[in-house]
Amino acid sequence: MLRESIFRASWRAFCRAFFSIFGIAFAVVIAFVFIGAVAKHSHAPRSNFVSIPNHNHQLGAVSAPAILRINIHGIIGLDTLVAKNIQTALQNCESQLPEGHIRAILLHIDSPGGTVNDSDNIYRALKAFAKRHQIPIHVFIDGMCASGGMYIACAADKIVSKPIGIIGSVGVILGPFFNFHQAMDKYGIQQKSFTQGHDKDLLNPFQPWKEKNWHSLNDIMQHEYDHFVDIVAQARPNLTKDKLINEYGARIYDPITAKQLGYIDDAQGSYEETLHALSKAVHLDKDNYQVLEYRPHLGLIPSLLKDTKSLSRITHEIAIPGALPKELEGRPLFLYRP
Repeated sequence: MLRESIFRASWRAFCRAFFSIFGIAFAVVIAFVFIGAVAKHSHAPRSNFVSIPNHNHQLGAVSAPAILRINIHGIIGLDTLVAKNIQTALQNCESQLPEGHIRAILLHIDSPGGTVNDSDNIYRALKAFAKRHQIPIHVFIDGMCASGGMYIACAADKIVSKPIGIIGSVGVILGPFFNFHQAMDKYGIQQKSFTQGHDKDLLNPFQPWKEKNWHSLNDIMQHEYDHFVDIVAQARPNLTKDKLINEYGARIYDPITAKQLGYIDDAQGSYEETLHALSKAVHLDKDNYQVLEYRPHLGLIPSLLKDTKSLSRITHEIAIPGALPKELEGRPLFLYRP
């Protein structure tokens, strides 16, 4: 039986511990360097332009002129459908593509609207880009173009819809809000908020509401509604301010009726026909032009963090029909809500 000295055994144990710790530390450093390098490029939303088939189901040559397709799908102001991403896409067109490569923009809309701010910023970014480069914007409605979707569509020179859909809802909404002070009085529950500034807790749900103090909110809503009406009336000549305010209101219409009233230009279109008409309007070769679709993404690290957060917690929620996503609560909205 071989025996080892205490010194040699201790030295061997020390070396094992030292190199184990050193190896772990080295691996951690490498991991942080890698994450930092990736995060540097993933910190802000980036733009992807993907070549998709044109109306002839052809991709077109890489050097061929292009129509830029931007999808307005879902609720404006949520996920990747935010003004910052659309602005980034248009900026990347100017910085990454040759001058004159984009000949037109096609907005593919299927949206009930969303936040006032994002709707307005997207509209303004599109109008400014089209003006700078002297290119047209056409819209194809694939299902719904309501409220904020209609607001953005007003940036276009022509609006086409398929025969089935929902169009309109020129209006603004804030809320709903709930008040519980009577229920609290019934059960002897009290609440106190400490505020500075008149009407700071104007809609505190635990205190009696005073309608006479709501003028500030009403003024904001009136201003945003008037602005919405002005935008639509300016873009759609048959929709006068008087008709929008006193006749049509925030109602919705099927595409056939929407065309008759002046919300859209064509209620019998298809995506391929709309794309073909737009390509002809800017004199593109029908057999050799590209359609570049903008597809935003968050990047590797933000995506992983988002997925990790969703996996790390379990939430129990009561689903209330018509309830707003939390990101939209308390904000003025150009949003169709039946």
